[in-house]
Amino acid sequence: MTVENGKNVNGTKIKSQKQDNSTIQEWIIKRAEKDSFYIIGRCNGLYMDITEGKVEAGTKLQMYTGNQTAAQKFKFEKAKTTLEGKKVLDNGVYYIQSALNNRKVLDISGGSYNSYANVQLWENEGVQQQRFEVTYNEQEKYYQIRSVNSGKVLDVLGNGKTNKTNVHQYDKNNTVAQQWILQEAGNGYFHIFSKGAELYLDVDNASAQNGANIQLYEGNGSNAQKFKFEKTTMIGEETYKIAIRNDSNKFFDISGGSTAEGANLQIWQDSNVNQQVYRVKFDKDKTYCKIIAKHSNKVLTVEANNNVVQRTDTGADNQRWSIEIVGYRYYKIKSKANGLYLDVDCDGTANGTNIKTYTGYDTNAQKFYFSGVRTLDGIDVSEHQYEINWQQVRNAGIDFAIVRVGYGQHAHQKDKYFEQNYDGARAMGLKVGTYLYSYAQSVEDARREAYNCLAWLRGRPLDYPVFYDIEDSSQAWIDPQTMTDMVKAFCEIISNAGYKTGVYTYRDWFRNKIYTGQLPGNYQIWLAHYTWDVNKPSDYEGYYNIWQYTSRGYVPGINGNVDRNIEYRNY
Repeated sequence: MTVENGKNVNGTKIKSQKQDNSTIQEWIIKRAEKDSFYIIGRCNGLYMDITEGKVEAGTKLQMYTGNQTAAQKFKFEKAKTTLEGKKVLDNGVYYIQSALNNRKVLDISGGSYNSYANVQLWENEGVQQQRFEVTYNEQEKYYQIRSVNSGKVLDVLGNGKTNKTNVHQYDKNNTVAQQWILQEAGNGYFHIFSKGAELYLDVDNASAQNGANIQLYEGNGSNAQKFKFEKTTMIGEETYKIAIRNDSNKFFDISGGSTAEGANLQIWQDSNVNQQVYRVKFDKDKTYCKIIAKHSNKVLTVEANNNVVQRTDTGADNQRWSIEIVGYRYYKIKSKANGLYLDVDCDGTANGTNIKTYTGYDTNAQKFYFSGVRTLDGIDVSEHQYEINWQQVRNAGIDFAIVRVGYGQHAHQKDKYFEQNYDGARAMGLKVGTYLYSYAQSVEDARREAYNCLAWLRGRPLDYPVFYDIEDSSQAWIDPQTMTDMVKAFCEIISNAGYKTGVYTYRDWFRNKIYTGQLPGNYQIWLAHYTWDVNKPSDYEGYYNIWQYTSRGYVPGINGNVDRNIEYRNY
């Protein structure tokens, strides 16, 4: 609402024009009577006035000297905030980030599968309870937001319509309590509006703390009501054993452990062999994936007769699969080529039962559980390994590589093979992290090393953390508190840049030189303790994520010895 040209003349028009923050768009609201108000232009002191006091539709508003007539008295009636639903986001699986902190996302409390489980804000840990399938209903013009983990949908408690009404997950029932409208809020953010309650999804008290409650509240335009949808995959790009619904001890298995083209897919009891281990790798669209047998590096392929075998990856549709939610941790696996689903023949559970593709039904024969493998095999490398054949490394069953970015705080200390190792490992589908070898003698040195590390990384994406390798003999004199503060200084800068981070050192330094209890819980621990045998565990009593168990490992594709590592996971 704008006073035309800011004129101070009776009869001046009132127009609608783009906001410019000038006084001709500013108004003073003054009580006239118990339930009516004057609206006065700040720029000229004149009153908003209905021309000649007419009440016919189309009568124009003007500015006029105050005269206390009914033509200058207005009531304010709160408007309903119903929005018109329209498609503004593609269907897909997303992390739903809060504008309060992009590292915090919507999360189902405790990863629960139960109705009434609470929706909260939590650090993005890439877990299933933080993935949501967002689907637009073209006919009814609303979105459904469904937990990938539980199969249940976001629901307004009791279809409430008041501020602070709670939001939880519940079985799909198609009521308006489960219908959401997305409204663009600028800069890639959206408001999430409850169609039934006519209120906005809101973070309680605008808190970005883990566990902050998600509720409904009237629109206020704050960051507590703005969310960004980051597209992700239906399940993590990890290594799994794939169990059948009717017997959790029976897994996908390549017959006889064969590495040959056309070897058959079947089920077999858990035998702790690589022919029962599969890596899931999604295409760029994050919808279709390939399922790669670890022992052969070949992918599951559906044949013309609907049988499923392993073959070399050609990128064909008959080697690509989509994963669909069933709920309660189970999923269906659908072929891109023929639209049919992986199916255990005759719903059998005997060793050797064949797996084929079949028309989709609600049967246990088509429901599968992706069980995360508890240990992953990795290496760490630097320029000391020189040229590496990453194809051979991948074929040897290596899951991840931590590559050195450099050492120290000077520009000339960048690892000569960093880019080559980073690019080569990622091209072969390995998960990649990095580390910087430290010579720091103080907290300030540690900060300079962190900024140097970021300059070398140049924003490259990483799957694993940026580790601070703090082990040099020149640091042995540093007291434990200063050493701990150095680690915290380095890792804080790395974390603030958006990377996961952690610290690497030897068992005795973790025991005596670093107070691990002072480190934030999301900083990973990479333990070096050489028992020389992966089956002979470390006696380090503290928690650790990755264990470097030997410096004398052998991996095809690498000349000479290489450090070998095990990552521990628990899904």
